[in-house]
Amino acid sequence: MDKIEEIVTPCSKPPDIIALLETRIKETSIIATLPGYNFINENSQTQAGGVGAYIKDNLKYLQRRDLQFKMYGCENIWLEILGKCQKVIIGILYRHPQYNIDEFSQSLSETITKIAKNNYAYYVLGDININLLNATRDSRKQQYIEIFCCLGCYPIINKPTRVANEAASCIDHIYTNNLSTKIKPYIMLRDISDHYPIYLTVSKARLKRNVKQDFLEIQVTLI
Repeated sequence: MDKIEEIVTPCSKPPDIIALLETRIKETSIIATLPGYNFINENSQTQAGGVGAYIKDNLKYLQRRDLQFKMYGCENIWLEILGKCQKVIIGILYRHPQYNIDEFSQSLSETITKIAKNNYAYYVLGDININLLNATRDSRKQQYIEIFCCLGCYPIINKPTRVANEAASCIDHIYTNNLSTKIKPYIMLRDISDHYPIYLTVSKARLKRNVKQDFLEIQVTLI
């Protein structure tokens, strides 16, 4: 918990959502409380993995279990942010490194297609364990990227998010279809884990000259 607060404290504004990956919770685990936040999680069926999120207690949301895909080796949480602003869905995922990329890509594609049909802006983020820096060397990775480009969503993190044994990889991804807003992603060089935390700010934007669209302002930290 001290390391989470170490990341949150320097932020000019506390994140609305703090997404946590590899959160495998045991029966004996004690869930740390973070003042001003509520905690939700999706546990792993294995001895590793799992996803969770601390959500600001004044942020209205609905957990969309109808969007959750049941796939062994992948945990995922989907949140609909409620309010008068543009409809927003946030997905938090962890894909275990040894599990089927093709099955994962297909399941995620089906979920995103369902979201897009209802005119939501969406942000899909997580530790996907697919290295975007060498995707051209693997046809399955190429197909994974092509699927989402065809759906009109694009990666906004393209720098290393994990450096180990002098090898750099970009395996923590953020995808969105909402390129009309002001999106500022940051990779934070902190040693809270073997991955660098990612901080994402989504703020209001002008779509047309002198016309301001009422977008929700969101800050998300991925750890």
